[in-house]
Amino acid sequence: MFNYSTYQTLPDALTFEQALALYNQIHIPEAENDADFNELWQDVVRSAVTYVADRNQWQLMTTTEKAAFDHRRTLDHNSYMATVVALGRYCNRQWQVDWLPLLGTPEQNRKRFGDFAGYLVLFGNLAAR
Repeated sequence: MFNYSTYQTLPDALTFEQALALYNQIHIPEAENDADFNELWQDVVRSAVTYVADRNQWQLMTTTEKAAFDHRRTLDHNSYMATVVALGRYCNRQWQVDWLPLLGTPEQNRKRFGDFAGYLVLFGNLAAR
């Protein structure tokens, strides 16, 4: 069973508060009506939803199923991280809002990026209420 207190002690953990702070830094008022930002954001959300679905299915799979699915999960994770990096670069270039370093790099912080995908799905779910 999942224990959030234990999770917070793991290397590279991303707390709820950290994820929410990142989310809020991404969503600045200047970006609201920016078509390029909105397109990049949609790419992030779509790829996060795909990756989070993979990650959740992973928990229910047998070892054999995991072996067959692992390549797809990795590709979906890489695709998601690429969309986050593209959005981060755009925000920095357009408005000098540099939130991406708070998340880390795909090469060194894969799990942290993956955790952020889960938070994005959570925040999107709450926003759709």
